[in-house]
Amino acid sequence: MSREAVLHYAKRKYITEPDYPWAKFSNYAVLRHEENGKWFGLLMDVDKEKLSMEGEGTVDVLNVKCDPELASILRKENGILPAYHMNKEH
Repeated sequence: MSREAVLHYAKRKYITEPDYPWAKFSNYAVLRHEENGKWFGLLMDVDKEKLSMEGEGTVDVLNVKCDPELASILRKENGILPAYHMNKEH
């Protein structure tokens, strides 16, 4: 799924626009709950090297907060990794 598709889905499903809070990481998009402003997702481009992936360059990563039980099930799927950024439990 492309970055644009993720942002479009978040807008449609959760009525949220991405927030870009860091000048240094201007491509990092924070997704927040409309009612309280807390993060539920972070879309970022991460060096492949940091994710132990082959090749050069970056890859888009979507970090989402979810129930720990669901996270343990999802981590068994190809392409799902433990939290790179944010709370490692959720």
